[in-house]
Amino acid sequence: MSGILGYLPCCRDKNNYSCLINVSADKLFPRPIIVNHLKAIFQPAKNQSCYYTICGEPGTGETILIKLALKEVGRGVVYVDVPPFVNDFGEAFREAINFAFEEDVSLNNQFRRILSDEPDQPKWARALIAFQRAAKAYKVKYDRPAVVVYDNVDRLDPKTIRILQDSAKDNADSETYIAVFVSCEGSVLKIMEGNSSSYSRAFGPIEIGDLTKEESIEWRFYFFSRNLLHP
Repeated sequence: MSGILGYLPCCRDKNNYSCLINVSADKLFPRPIIVNHLKAIFQPAKNQSCYYTICGEPGTGETILIKLALKEVGRGVVYVDVPPFVNDFGEAFREAINFAFEEDVSLNNQFRRILSDEPDQPKWARALIAFQRAAKAYKVKYDRPAVVVYDNVDRLDPKTIRILQDSAKDNADSETYIAVFVSCEGSVLKIMEGNSSSYSRAFGPIEIGDLTKEESIEWRFYFFSRNLLHP
């Protein structure tokens, strides 16, 4: 694939309203349209009830596209970049939640109180619980689900991936928050597909392909002009 979105059928909420443009599974898209689709994912309808998987080979630019879309969306999205040293995942998750809700004092205070509870649990599990509760408060306040993006999720062990997936499914069912799992390895999709009860709420996979040489030059200029990359 070359600079395209490989698979993006129509996602529907519980009332059968279309959340995204309905297209055939083999239709290909230029990258500006991918950004618009990502923005739609990051601004879910209030009764949306699915979570997403995004994948692409290393170097295809899925992270840059996601960050570009996030920059244009605004509040309500927690972006977690799973660090190479996975023991730091909990701290990265905590910092991402704090950053996303730092301007909302009531949500931020609630988040801090929750993090101090249940100290025997791993830090990432406490961050997940805190996010779930903050997402409930966010839904009440803004009448739409919050979103969490797990980038480089392939760095996590299968057990942690399945726990995050189970939470994503449960909270999609309750329309509390929408999760987006981003990876560059097919092994993550196999892990998630094997968790069949939770995979029933998955939408995707959305595949992002390679840039052509012309696209690479064009998009590099585009990102520089928006301060998303530095020379």
